[in-house]
Amino acid sequence: MSFYEIDIIYPHDAKELIKLNVLGWIPTYFNNQGKKKKQKSVAEFIKTRLSSARIKQYQQFIADKNFIGVKAINKDLGIIGYCDGAIKGKEVAEIFGIYVLPGLTSLGIGKTLLDSFINQVHKQMPSVNFIELTVLEKNIRTIKFYKREGFKIISKQTLDSGKFIYRSGYRVLLKMRKTLI
Repeated sequence: MSFYEIDIIYPHDAKELIKLNVLGWIPTYFNNQGKKKKQKSVAEFIKTRLSSARIKQYQQFIADKNFIGVKAINKDLGIIGYCDGAIKGKEVAEIFGIYVLPGLTSLGIGKTLLDSFINQVHKQMPSVNFIELTVLEKNIRTIKFYKREGFKIISKQTLDSGKFIYRSGYRVLLKMRKTLI
């Protein structure tokens, strides 16, 4: 028996999902900065991400007919992970992210979320044959996870200097694809 259940994402989940997103981003994308700069960057990031406008924007996104999202819920901790994305056409869906509460990674939650996301995609659009995503080239652990799950790198993109991620020291995005046939 699992210590969590899988359910679809609803607009009222937006704030809790954004908090989980922030918790996942902080250790991954701010570790290469000095302590003082890191504190200022993290505070700015949290303030921006948890603004009421951002939460409302994400609620509207979740309500979109092409949105696909699944969450892992623990009865004591609440939402402990999620996977969200959208159907991009008759044959392609895109994952925007898989986030698992720090401390609960490597327990199979991410794999369960990925599998549940794919199942939801097929319920909504059975003709989808490809799942695509982008991941930062330096996010080695995540790339290994996606490769283990059958994703292959199909292209690289260098970010321009105005992007937040670029300013955090990350320059290259990898586009990955999994064939479902």
